[in-house]
Amino acid sequence: MLKKLLSAFAAVTLSASALTMGVAPAQAEISRYTGDCEVFETSAYCNGPDFGDLNQRTKVTELFYKAGNNFDFRLLSSLKNLTFIDVVVPSQQSIINRVGEEFSSPEYTAFDGSPIYFDYSSSSSSIVKIAEGRFKTLEPLNTIFSGYMTGSYINGSGLTRWVLESSGSTELVSAVDLNWGSTSKTQIHHYGYKVSEKDAAVPDETSLAITGNLPEEDWAKIDTECIWYRDGKKIFVPRTNIEGGCAYIFSPADSGKEIKLVAKHSPRNSNHPELIPSQDTKTFKFLVDRVFKISSSVSGSQAVDSVLSAKTSKLPAGSKLAYQWLRNGQAIKNAKKSTYRLTAADQGQKISVAVTASKSGYFTKKITSAQTAAIKKGTFKVTKAPKIKGKV
Repeated sequence: MLKKLLSAFAAVTLSASALTMGVAPAQAEISRYTGDCEVFETSAYCNGPDFGDLNQRTKVTELFYKAGNNFDFRLLSSLKNLTFIDVVVPSQQSIINRVGEEFSSPEYTAFDGSPIYFDYSSSSSSIVKIAEGRFKTLEPLNTIFSGYMTGSYINGSGLTRWVLESSGSTELVSAVDLNWGSTSKTQIHHYGYKVSEKDAAVPDETSLAITGNLPEEDWAKIDTECIWYRDGKKIFVPRTNIEGGCAYIFSPADSGKEIKLVAKHSPRNSNHPELIPSQDTKTFKFLVDRVFKISSSVSGSQAVDSVLSAKTSKLPAGSKLAYQWLRNGQAIKNAKKSTYRLTAADQGQKISVAVTASKSGYFTKKITSAQTAAIKKGTFKVTKAPKIKGKV
């Protein structure tokens, strides 16, 4: 492990030396300088805390930073446009040659202000950890201990990830709660009615979908468990989990009750400690009215002076019906009964009827029948033979 760390540190040192001399990793002739950084295309290579105008360079998305001991990682939080950061923090220790000699790891400050340290005890069985950042030797040693920290920051799909690997151990520097937060969206829909989340009442079988931004990267895939409650009691009815969210369908049993969603998010990959299982909670309350299952049609001879009748399917007792006859889809004045006598104005036109059903505890339903064919001319019907009067 130590040999591996030394090799890694040597590679980093060479890279940092190149930066110090002002030589970019490739094609230095087209690089640019700002503050302590050298910019090459979409990457910035920095060896100091002065980032110059990196925040204004929206095309710069990667940062490679060489930090010193006792580095405060909060310095990097000011950089808003980056999607990848790699930080190398070298650590040098003096020669240790006495049994029981204690020494300390350099202390670094994490994004949340907490301290982090190298763990030298993972590099050698001759070193024991006696406290956070404090170590003691178990046998005479004659060496220089070197270590490194390298971290990766990925910002996408609302996720921030930062984990540092130091001397064989992983230190969690910054973590992210897996929740929708301010990105959550609520969509409410019914195929037969126009509904809104602000409505006091919704029809039966209204669907509700709650979604939010969660990581899309393969390493950060999330499993979401949707748990629904009605007035504090868990509803043991299967509800559908949708991609990135949860869905629910209201029934009359939910009317006036508090419907609460607890969406529990957990990482699918357990190898990422920065992904913290978390949850979202949403509550809703609607009056849920039943809906009419109604159909309508028009019957009768389709000719001028004939009478058309509106027919509906069977409705619950106590239902009230309102009618409006239509000519080519437009309301006919004063034609608001269940029957309609065709007039000369209807010849060649298509007639339909709109029926509105209402009842307490039901969502008002309006349905329009199919149109008739074009209305034909009427015919005179003579029921008695004509009589001739007068003198011959």
